[in-house]
Amino acid sequence: METLSAVVLAGGPKHRSTGAPRSLIPVHGVPLLSWALSLVEKLQPASITVVAGDGAELIEDCAHGRARVLEQKELYGSGHAVGLALESLGRPSGGLLVTYADRIFLKEETLRLLAGASRGGASASLLSVYLERPAGYARIVRDEDGRVIRGSGDCELVRPEDATIREVVAGAYWFDAAALAKALIPPRDLDRKYNLTECIQPLVAAGGKVLAIPLPDPAEAFGVYSMEDARAAELRLAPPAAVSSGAQSTGRAPSVISVPRIPGPSKLPMPSSS
Repeated sequence: METLSAVVLAGGPKHRSTGAPRSLIPVHGVPLLSWALSLVEKLQPASITVVAGDGAELIEDCAHGRARVLEQKELYGSGHAVGLALESLGRPSGGLLVTYADRIFLKEETLRLLAGASRGGASASLLSVYLERPAGYARIVRDEDGRVIRGSGDCELVRPEDATIREVVAGAYWFDAAALAKALIPPRDLDRKYNLTECIQPLVAAGGKVLAIPLPDPAEAFGVYSMEDARAAELRLAPPAAVSSGAQSTGRAPSVISVPRIPGPSKLPMPSSS
């Protein structure tokens, strides 16, 4: 069995009204980060690294020793954050799971499906969802045969020719860690926003295969970016009895109740800047 390491991205600016990191917004009284850690722990990774932006000391308190916390001092995006995590792991081998603290609707079986899809020799796999209005999301670009060939950045980084693509990244990735380390631009060489989807093209150029796995339930793509989103999430999520917000994790993820199909960003908040 391959070694699995996990990275939870918890960067971005602080919430304007609370002054705390957005990854600490409570849902049923439990911080988003605790929900995310409880889910990732079910896969029993060898290590969990949380990459934090503003308010890293508060995120460290929330992690309660369940994960190592790295501070991303320059908020250069998700590719930069994952690069920092890889450097901190030395020369990682095996698989690397990457997810976001605000994607608390993802299910354990979905992450296992994501990891299992890459066992045929793929360099990476990522979750995707089709949106009627994909503005603001990182697109997945396929060739005429349906193979994933590159990713298009979110918001201002989307190429004009990609603007009509409806398949977007849905908040979790699996990578062959060694292949990813070669494909990413080193953090020390960056002075701009660097989206994690930008590593897809060099992975493919190096002969790797990248898979996009459509979410079995598109509602899992819902992200929590504000207190209003948190209140909506409380209507959709079961009570948090299975989620630990203290030092001891139960090792169980919260159960998710039925959610209607997501039509697009008119019903979703914009993605975080990480």
